[in-house]
Amino acid sequence: GSVGGQMVKKMIEQYESNLK
Repeated sequence: GSVGGQMVKKMIEQYESNLK
């Protein structure tokens, strides 16, 4: 995977965690 892809994935994980 690309560095950008990893960054986006991490941002999504944090975003979903904040929704809970």
